[in-house]
Amino acid sequence: MIPWRLKESIVSLISMKNVCQKYKGNDFFSLKNIDLEISKGEILGLIGPNGAGKTTLIKILSGLLVPTSYDELKLLKKNDKKNTRVGLILNSNQLYDELTVLENIKFSLSLFKQKRTMDEIDSMLKLVDLYDRKSKLVRTLSTGMKQKLNIIKTMMLNVELLILDEPTSGLDPISKVEINNLLSELSQKFKVTVIISSHVMNEVERLCSRVVFLNKGMIIENCSMGDLFDKFGKKIYEIHFPCEDGKLKPFTENMNPEDYIVFHQNNSTVMMIFHELSDFKKFSSNDFIESFQERRIQLEDIFFYYIYKNKESVV
Repeated sequence: MIPWRLKESIVSLISMKNVCQKYKGNDFFSLKNIDLEISKGEILGLIGPNGAGKTTLIKILSGLLVPTSYDELKLLKKNDKKNTRVGLILNSNQLYDELTVLENIKFSLSLFKQKRTMDEIDSMLKLVDLYDRKSKLVRTLSTGMKQKLNIIKTMMLNVELLILDEPTSGLDPISKVEINNLLSELSQKFKVTVIISSHVMNEVERLCSRVVFLNKGMIIENCSMGDLFDKFGKKIYEIHFPCEDGKLKPFTENMNPEDYIVFHQNNSTVMMIFHELSDFKKFSSNDFIESFQERRIQLEDIFFYYIYKNKESVV
């Protein structure tokens, strides 16, 4: 247990209502009518396609950007010189390669006018298996080790909110698991709130307790991971056809449009069905179908559903 985290800090919630952001020179809103509440200790996944507004929202949450307009905006403010409260780790190297592991930590602490004992620093280094490398130059570390150092270096600033943009980008599978385990452990031990912006849906599904879908600057879904999967059920049917949309009508004419999506992938048309099939044989034994698969539903499938269903409806 890390000594400086023993004293519980004041619980602070993030709350925003009707937040809008429009950059100068643009004729569209990067964020529109955002209502969001974030409680202490949760791990929240922020997902959406490129250009959805995730980076803009992160900038507002971290205090780097004041929105164009809002009805309410309650953020974690810096309450004294020794408490930065918000840590932001971007998808870039935030370390000094020509300094050692220990020197990077000490420089970060001095920059924010904070002090930690060597025992406290060593405890965090041991947590991520970097204790034996504390005298090594950062440039000698692997990408996964650097990301672990980024995270504990930020945590030693006593932050209450940790925001990460693509935290496992460029990492091998083992390092990805280690980073996700570390974030989960930090959230549980220190009650730090974690926000992860990521395109890696299976990681968000495993790690996050809640997910926020952004598309075209608007929140199109915001709920717990459990409620999300209760809504969509446990399985999905994925069907691949030749790229001839006109021949799909016999398969879709008696179906509710809200129960399926159709999109093109490579040289095929893909149909995903999100409800129980009453006429299973019509699909599984049809010669026109290239492949038919019944499988467990994943967050990536739900991501596809929301994005394709909101392509034209979100302005």
